[in-house]
Amino acid sequence: MDLTRRAYIPEQIPSYMCSFSGLRWSTEGPFIYYYDEGEIRFIAYPIGEDDLEKSLRRVIERHNPIRTLIASPKKIEGYKIIESDEYYFLDADSVKMDKKLRNLIRRAERDVKVDETDLETEHLDLINEFIKRKGLKEHEIMLKKLPEYVKMAKPLILEARCERKLIAVTIADIKSSDIFSFYLFNFTSEHRIPGTSDLLFKNLLERSIEMGKKVNMGLGINEGIRKFKLKWGAKVLAPFYLLEGFRWESPF
Repeated sequence: MDLTRRAYIPEQIPSYMCSFSGLRWSTEGPFIYYYDEGEIRFIAYPIGEDDLEKSLRRVIERHNPIRTLIASPKKIEGYKIIESDEYYFLDADSVKMDKKLRNLIRRAERDVKVDETDLETEHLDLINEFIKRKGLKEHEIMLKKLPEYVKMAKPLILEARCERKLIAVTIADIKSSDIFSFYLFNFTSEHRIPGTSDLLFKNLLERSIEMGKKVNMGLGINEGIRKFKLKWGAKVLAPFYLLEGFRWESPF
């Protein structure tokens, strides 16, 4: 059974994780994990019946990592919490478009044209400008690895233009899982039209619903991003804890 076809969080998609991390991937029981010399990243979200402690112990014994990172829906004794959040999702039943959101999208549709596209230099330039404008230094490595990810995964890339000028790009994976689409990245220029991100997301959402899939909208990240998701009616899919442990601290 290909576990990745039943993925419900983006970290369960090897093309996504391996492209940006440079790690290799494998499975243990109902769990997917990533590894390299000295490190493992264990995705503790089961795809099927699970025995988390047993599977984690086997992976650690197999690779003997110096550092273990765990993405988990719960705390695990012996591991330090370095981040916590929640995954959000939308499906056909939970979509909520109130009058304010509908009007925002309607106004954007007057001036903005949305198309599916390939990744071009123009898109990378907009993403680079977005990263610098927002001060997201940690995303610079992601930008360098993005063409490799696109080549490997062939995600859906949607662009928004106003008077032929590129103003936003959304990247999503709608193919890897039979159950979920994944809303991965949304980048906007400083000249964006209000409602552009909503218009792009609406396009992704409609495609996903037509395919019979839910949309994983990712983590809350911050109040602004969480607010964007909640205004669409997003619900919590699962808690998220990023846990860290070292060989000399391992409970196993």
